[in-house]
Amino acid sequence: MTEVDRRAFIVGAMLAGGGAAAALARPVAPPSPISQEQLDAAVPLALGDYHAAPGFDAVLPSRDELSKRIYDRYLARGYVAPGKPAVTLVIAYGSTQDYGLQLHRPETCYPASGWSIGETERLPVQIGPRTVSTSTLSAARPGRVEQILYWTRIGSMFPESEWASRIEILKRGLTRDLPDGVLVRLSTSAQPKAFAIDTLVQFNSLLVEALAGPGRRLLLGRGI
Repeated sequence: MTEVDRRAFIVGAMLAGGGAAAALARPVAPPSPISQEQLDAAVPLALGDYHAAPGFDAVLPSRDELSKRIYDRYLARGYVAPGKPAVTLVIAYGSTQDYGLQLHRPETCYPASGWSIGETERLPVQIGPRTVSTSTLSAARPGRVEQILYWTRIGSMFPESEWASRIEILKRGLTRDLPDGVLVRLSTSAQPKAFAIDTLVQFNSLLVEALAGPGRRLLLGRGI
């Protein structure tokens, strides 16, 4: 075993052991702090030139028992604006995130719905007073290509990867303090990719700027 392999084995063992310890210490999940009606009302129907429109088909995780345990609330909404690409917004909120139950990222739910996906790339985006490392990727199926930008919040942190999420949850779980979590995903079928991603970054800014009160705390946490 090489030195690199040995280090990877040790880190993996620590995370696995810590995950088991966190599971054993798992407290009873608190009730969701927000109702579905409150989530729907917290995100404005009008964002800049955009307004919500019906008839959008959003890719969502299946509503099986596991997904119900991960997410308390969903919001899926399409937005249109004159002369601009349409944008689909998906917000998935879970009042309790633990080591075994975490937010479904697009890299998981898109392939499960029959899409092929490209490589995930990191893109720093201003979210409130912080610069957050968001993720971008392309997803394709016959007759359609989507460009995706998403970011996640776990507690007061904005982890850029699944491993970063697990480490944050592990640290919180060992103190019996399971954080809440939210995933915000924006997508558009606009092309080319650079233009589409720029559209999604601008829409994300409109979304963050429009949030207030419960909606802002839900998406950005209490530290912003």
